[in-house]
Amino acid sequence: MVSQIKRLKENCPFCGNKLESKFAKCFNIYCQGRKFNKGNLVLYRLNKNLGLGRIIKVIEIPTSKTLDDEDTHFFYKYKILFNNNIVKTTPPIDLIHFVFEVNEQVVSKHGMGYINSTDFIIKDGIISYELLKENGKKIQIYENEIYAKYIQPIETLISEQKLDPPRNFLIKYWANLFYSYYTSYRIKCITNSRLTLMQHQINVTHRLSEEYFPRIILADEVGLGKTIEAGIYIKEMRARNLAERILIIVPASLIKQWSFELNNKFNINFAIYDGKKIKELERKGNYKSAEMYQNPFYYDNLIICSLQFARNQKYSELISAISWDIVIFDEAHHLRRYLTNSKTGRYRETLNYELARNLSYKSESMLLLTATPLQLHSFELFSLIKLIHPQAFNSFSDFEHFRKNKQFINLLITNINQIEKLNNFEAKNTLKLLKDLKYIKIDKSQKQFLADLDNESIRLN
Repeated sequence: MVSQIKRLKENCPFCGNKLESKFAKCFNIYCQGRKFNKGNLVLYRLNKNLGLGRIIKVIEIPTSKTLDDEDTHFFYKYKILFNNNIVKTTPPIDLIHFVFEVNEQVVSKHGMGYINSTDFIIKDGIISYELLKENGKKIQIYENEIYAKYIQPIETLISEQKLDPPRNFLIKYWANLFYSYYTSYRIKCITNSRLTLMQHQINVTHRLSEEYFPRIILADEVGLGKTIEAGIYIKEMRARNLAERILIIVPASLIKQWSFELNNKFNINFAIYDGKKIKELERKGNYKSAEMYQNPFYYDNLIICSLQFARNQKYSELISAISWDIVIFDEAHHLRRYLTNSKTGRYRETLNYELARNLSYKSESMLLLTATPLQLHSFELFSLIKLIHPQAFNSFSDFEHFRKNKQFINLLITNINQIEKLNNFEAKNTLKLLKDLKYIKIDKSQKQFLADLDNESIRLN
């Protein structure tokens, strides 16, 4: 048996590691090409037809949601602006640095010139080249000062008849104009959706959209439109190119209702996955070969399935193996854990909850929709919070302490924000309550406390 070995033809420009082509990703953990920063010129590995792009924004996403004042650990996504104003948000693994070759002509902040050397310098994540200007001078130039590679002048394009008719130009201009409006940061999708606008739904969606990748429990009462709120959020995130892979898990009786609402009101078609669908995919294979993908859930980016189907161990491991941009659970009160010993905090997980916990680790945004987050015991609400913010409470006892003192905390927030209006008795009681709840030191005097409150940054919001 003779196996064919691919010949590695290219070297990584950063570390010299052998690569299959100049568009291949270097996975050397010490390679500086793995790092990216605002201003970098990059290529998108999964779609080379997008051409040259530039990183215009670095999105920091906390790895843990805590009650601490500051998050210290982040993972990053990058917002890329490609030609024709195409914008895409992607993790670093799908990006490759674009490195200019010697003698390539570029247009820069300092005018036109030629890349003069194969060597380059990296400073603060930005590549610096030696540029030979048209007057013969050599200067050092950063990649964020390079506008583009030099292209043929307009006269050449006209002589070779490479220009489109004016009508085509106008159509493309209008398309890009409307696309720009559609992908702006303001909520736009409600204008092209079949909705009867309700104020509370817009408020909820605005909050979700402002947080980019929220992890939230939507607990509106029955009939107030949680499905509509989720639909507006999905369309907004897709319009902003922040979400591609979306999974919705609902009770089996609600699958057709969800599919109809998303299609009819938002013009979004979700593929319904069930046992029959999986068998069809097994017969179909994929467009490249007759062999099926190892994971059938890679076939579609927008998937809706039943909770009964997804919790099946045969499928739950496949679903949880994929990274999702958004995961939504409807009737999330079915995601239960049962407290078996209140003193030790021991509990028993259901298959529903195990599925949700695994997906929580693999999703950036998670929405739990339920009108009854607390049915029989406060441990049920604590369990749902652990899905969206695992670090919020160390234990159930910590959660109970917070929950039972919530009314006092609300009173404290009100009193502290209007401390100058309180009389001496109310101020003393506010100070005592803060000490009892261990928000301030026991030995702090009222005078010190009032002096600290003069600093607006420490007031509770």
